[in-house]
Amino acid sequence: MAKSLLETGARDEDIYAAKIKLSDELSTYDKVKNNDQIKALVDFLQYLFLIKDHVLEKKYEEYKKERGGAFKMTIDDIRKLHYKEEGREEGREEGEMKKAVEIAKKLLRKGVSIDIVVESTELTMEEVESINKKLFN
Repeated sequence: MAKSLLETGARDEDIYAAKIKLSDELSTYDKVKNNDQIKALVDFLQYLFLIKDHVLEKKYEEYKKERGGAFKMTIDDIRKLHYKEEGREEGREEGEMKKAVEIAKKLLRKGVSIDIVVESTELTMEEVESINKKLFN
């Protein structure tokens, strides 16, 4: 991508789009391990593809700000943040699942049919049947 931009004399719009795409890819690139390499690559992106159009350059700066300053962070920092957010999502999902299981148990103890429990909790039929067996066997 970068080579074609250099060879074709790309328009500012193409450079803007490429900088964003390359920045996004860089944040998940796993071959670079060293923070100095990361900083060098980020600087390379910033200065290799200069955008002459002030409006687009400002838009790119806003993009960087929206990313929470990720371009000043190392790739390891970005990955840690990504995994932390993934962990929060997994924790949220786990909490929702525990809550659904508790509700299912209460409903089953009150004699509510498995079909209604499935519909009410959004658990699968197999999950509700398994809970039911544990409760009454």
